[in-house]
Amino acid sequence: MNEDVLSSPLLVFYSQLHDAIRRELSGLFKTALSLEKESMRQDRRVSAVDSGLKALKERYKFLEELYKYHSSIEDEVLYPALDDKVRNVTLAYSVEHEDEEHLLEELSSILTSENALKGFRENGGVDGHSDGSVHTSEGLHKLARKVEEVHTTLTKHLEKEGEQILPLLQNNFSINEQAGLAVQFLCCIPYSAVKPMLQWLLGSLSKEDMRKLSNQMAEAISDPWLKKVIHNCLEPQEVAGELKEEHAGEESPQRVVGEPNDPCTTVVEGDIENGAHHPLKEVVYFHEAIRSAIRSFAKEAALLNNNPAAAGVSLEQLQGLAERHRFIRAVCHFHSTSEDEILFPALNRSASPGVEISHQCEEDHSLETARFEALGRLLGDARACARRGAKEVSELIGELAEVAQKLSKSMHVHMAREESDIFPALMERLCPAEQRYIVWRLVQAMPLRLLERFMPWIASQISKTDLDMWLSDMRKASQTEQKPLVELLRQWALRSITGQELANEMTENPAAYPIKTCGPSERHPSDRDSMPESFRHPKRIKTGSKVQHVSGQKLDIDSPVDENEEPVILINPIDHIFQFHKALKQELKDLEKAALHLQREASAAESWTSGSVLCSMIPDLQTRFEFLRGIYRAHSRAEDEIVFPALESKETLSNVSHAYSLDHKQEEHLFQQVSSDVAAVGACMETFNLEILRSAASKLSRMCAAIRASLETHIRAEEKELWPLFTEHFTVQEQEELVGIIIGQTGAEVLQVMLSWVTKSMTEEEANAMMFSLKSASKSTAFANWLGAAQANASNGLTSNSNGNDVGHSSSPVIAMQEQKAVLEEVAAYLAKNNISGPNAAPLHQNILVEPTSLDATPFKPGWEDIFRMNQKQLESAVRRVSADDSLEPQRKAYLIQHLMASRYIVAQQKRNPVLLKAKEHGMPSVSTLRPNNTRHGSQQATTSPLANSSTPSECTKMYHDKEKGILGCKHYARNAMLIAPCCDKEFTCRLCHDEKVLDHKLDRYQVKEMRCMLCGLRQNISNTCSGCGSTMAAYYCNICHLFDNDGTKDIYHCPFCNFCRRGKGLGIDSFHCMSCNACMSLELFNKHKCTEAALSGTCPVCSDPLFESNTPIKELPCGHFMHSLCFGAYVRYSYTCPICSKSLGDMEVYWKMIDAMLASEKLPYEYAKRKQTVRCNDCGATSQAPFHFVYHKCSSCHGYNTRVCHSEHE
Repeated sequence: MNEDVLSSPLLVFYSQLHDAIRRELSGLFKTALSLEKESMRQDRRVSAVDSGLKALKERYKFLEELYKYHSSIEDEVLYPALDDKVRNVTLAYSVEHEDEEHLLEELSSILTSENALKGFRENGGVDGHSDGSVHTSEGLHKLARKVEEVHTTLTKHLEKEGEQILPLLQNNFSINEQAGLAVQFLCCIPYSAVKPMLQWLLGSLSKEDMRKLSNQMAEAISDPWLKKVIHNCLEPQEVAGELKEEHAGEESPQRVVGEPNDPCTTVVEGDIENGAHHPLKEVVYFHEAIRSAIRSFAKEAALLNNNPAAAGVSLEQLQGLAERHRFIRAVCHFHSTSEDEILFPALNRSASPGVEISHQCEEDHSLETARFEALGRLLGDARACARRGAKEVSELIGELAEVAQKLSKSMHVHMAREESDIFPALMERLCPAEQRYIVWRLVQAMPLRLLERFMPWIASQISKTDLDMWLSDMRKASQTEQKPLVELLRQWALRSITGQELANEMTENPAAYPIKTCGPSERHPSDRDSMPESFRHPKRIKTGSKVQHVSGQKLDIDSPVDENEEPVILINPIDHIFQFHKALKQELKDLEKAALHLQREASAAESWTSGSVLCSMIPDLQTRFEFLRGIYRAHSRAEDEIVFPALESKETLSNVSHAYSLDHKQEEHLFQQVSSDVAAVGACMETFNLEILRSAASKLSRMCAAIRASLETHIRAEEKELWPLFTEHFTVQEQEELVGIIIGQTGAEVLQVMLSWVTKSMTEEEANAMMFSLKSASKSTAFANWLGAAQANASNGLTSNSNGNDVGHSSSPVIAMQEQKAVLEEVAAYLAKNNISGPNAAPLHQNILVEPTSLDATPFKPGWEDIFRMNQKQLESAVRRVSADDSLEPQRKAYLIQHLMASRYIVAQQKRNPVLLKAKEHGMPSVSTLRPNNTRHGSQQATTSPLANSSTPSECTKMYHDKEKGILGCKHYARNAMLIAPCCDKEFTCRLCHDEKVLDHKLDRYQVKEMRCMLCGLRQNISNTCSGCGSTMAAYYCNICHLFDNDGTKDIYHCPFCNFCRRGKGLGIDSFHCMSCNACMSLELFNKHKCTEAALSGTCPVCSDPLFESNTPIKELPCGHFMHSLCFGAYVRYSYTCPICSKSLGDMEVYWKMIDAMLASEKLPYEYAKRKQTVRCNDCGATSQAPFHFVYHKCSSCHGYNTRVCHSEHE
């Protein structure tokens, strides 16, 4: 320990504090778990629950106090100091402190609730199924979930700090600087708690180590009185001895009645006789100052709200409010805490009705704490919205003004109650010495750092006589070793007198009272003035692009606001990426709700059989979790690989995203834990053990609550700190490029599902703006055409035949879904009756509607090919059996086959959202029916009815891809269907066959509506399953460009930006679509290739075939041009320059050296030897003089021979 103290005095405190918090979190968690287990016992006992709750409350109270010290130390001291050394590191951590404090307040609210055990006690806690005990169990389950949230979120925060913050503190601060931060560390803890805290944290240090630590800290303190105060805390006995000598001639307090060591009985002669002065009235000074400050705050918030340009409120105004809020909140927090712990207990001991009055005041404190917290969150959100020019600013300012007004009124009523009911009772029953000591303890309950501002703030609002009396009372109430503290407070209070003329107009503004003794001037990491200059005032980046957008161009955040001018509301392209958070938070809440519902059903169930509701709830929950996990991984991957690097590329934003990357790693670990819990719940279906299910469901419910709380904290930090940075540092064009890169790595199937999922949480205006933004980001591609086709295919309940007439219409998606489900029930009844689903199998409709999605457990990447697949073999088998049933009438048979195949649509929707069929409860937006546009061995039904415009099966000419093996198709593709060309109403095996045979026009692949099955000859609407024989047309089918391919060895995907199918595993897996080049490329070229606008829009310079639709590999040349790889291989045999721009096709250095050697061996005739030629280099563009030669001319700039002669000249 000796070496640690000498090398890193700050970390002695900091690491010990972290370890202590972890221990308390672990103890709190274990206590909550034991309570929950006790509540699940059949013979649970009231006494065990009571004792457990008491222990939990004590642990929580200590943990809350400890963690608030930790957050205060970091926000006020460590983070600002670290920002001066390493910028942009601490922004996320301060936002997390706010959310963590909110979680602690929620846990406190649950612990202080009086109704949790009421029913349990009334019923004796014996009957496991009584209403009271169930109510108690639910209350304890809720408590356990909240403790899990607190434990997970705080542990995650501490782990991040240990990985990022602690090493930075150790490596970027000298020993003397660390000692100074350690002093400020102690100044952030309430003075009365410093000694106990040090004994608890540093009890393992030897006396020698403590002396060394004390000396290091003393060297970092310049103020002599603060030095004595800190020294007194570290070595109290020695300091006491020194102070006795120093103050030998001063008046000493005398001990009188009471316990020998009770300072509350310390009085001075004459106090009892002189009853005119009541020191307790000095607390009214605090009240008056607090009331005045809150009224002023509420008034300023109301003025902002009444401003017609509230949406254009300046950051300076919000920053000023935030600074005042933090100071007032800190004063009120410590004042309320000290009243709860000092004032009210004194009242309860001295007055019979004191308990009721003090209880009411404690409730007032809880309400005020909640409102202060709400104000802080509203200020933070308003500031973040103002930084990015969002329209929500006006609404947030309105809420801010409303909450501030309520707080002002409730604070006035509360303090008036204390002054009328509590203070008179105490002044009547307590002598002046006891009153004096209570006031002194109230002052000591504040940290020194806060007292340095509090003392002059109060002193500036009272008369000099009152100030002198207050200081005198503190001196009389203090003990000998506390005299340095009294003197320090007196010096701070006198600052208001020395600077009175300057502070007359600012007495209520805490900014007028800076911190000088206990550290640098106070600032908060979330304030703009805590950021580097270049970060606080980013240069306005003007773009030369003519891109038009809903929001117009970039907003200058430093420009003054014209109150008469309509505020500019920004909707930036990147906003829609962050709006993904809204849908993600809703999905997290739905998962938590589903897990909680499962826990309650399991707790209430008396038995568990295969037909119970639990058997359907578990697969639904599994599917919901896998969907959530997949979309979160896609989102995190996009941030880690695209968004965060873009932020870090800006010089002023370096380090800004590291904390969020750490979040992603920790959250992936949380998802793995939840996955294990989900699997444990699913495993219970094998044994139907209800007790094991109850335990597993309880754990899963806690973990779902924890991961929801953790991700919400992370999301809020991103929205508050990262989102505004794009408005401040990125142009609209740059934002569009980022959006293009993100969606360019997202496969069509996933993009389609995600758009549907995200738009559910948006208003119609927001959804339209998002679509506009996506189309703008991909304006040079075919994305708009793909989106229109995808939405048309997804129209629920509305189909069209080849003549364009509507066939079938449902009044709403909900009704359509219910109708199709009813039809499935009818089909399933027939199947079950005929035992088609197998003698030992569940009914087919049950398997289809309930079976959970089978997803790969490997890390998710956008572009899943089989994201929502059902059992294709089962479906095909059922269709064949129905088709072979001769007892059915033809119309009945067609009806059953048609609607059985339509079940794929309902299944796909259910697998995307397990509760979609419960439409009345959850609702279903019109865009939520978007479904994957291509499938392998499992295509979805086409947008038109399978039997619409169908013809009678007839003989069909069969074409073969491989006649010897009996594989149908053509030379281009293997398939079991022929396309009906809408342009000429003729049958062709594929689009390419049509174009080869018909020379006057080409087949529009997107307009194909019909096909003919080559197996049964039935002409029908196009789909991947024949409505006649039930056969699958191909292993791969795309219902956008109507590509069939029955070669199972090929990897094919549909690119929504090219709007046709390409070879490969998919976007984000092995390829990506570059919006600038408008081309799909290998993922290996991401961030490596040279972007060329519409690079593949032309033809190959060798063979003249179009490049964009090429099904063969394409080679990118160093100059940025493209040609087919095969053409490149043939071309470089006779040329080394690009056929378009004549630049070299590779590194020619070796070749140039060969030419140098050859020319050195040559000797030109005399008449040519001295002749010069002017040449221009095709590679570097330089013009220079080269010696005459018939073939080779060397560039004097790059020393290459890829040149052309401009003219020759004689010397």
